[in-house]
Amino acid sequence: MSRPGGAKLVFKGDGNYRDWQAFASRGLYAFDFHDVHRSSTDKRQGYDLIYRPEQPIMAGDLPENVRTALMVLPVVFGEGNLVSASLLGPE
Repeated sequence: MSRPGGAKLVFKGDGNYRDWQAFASRGLYAFDFHDVHRSSTDKRQGYDLIYRPEQPIMAGDLPENVRTALMVLPVVFGEGNLVSASLLGPE
């Protein structure tokens, strides 16, 4: 699943996001749950986009065994910077 390409940092928080950059450089949208670091009034109830791939990989580009193991979410990853935690089901 190697795919040369760059990645654009989207998230504006403190931290080391090299792992997320590496994922995005391979074509994946890299999200993380940052609510654990936020005050109760600032929680977003979702996963923040950390890095956006310059060349996104499409599900059809993945090996079949990987495609069949993925959870399908009703999300278009290139459209927003937050994926609601409620899409993953109850806590």
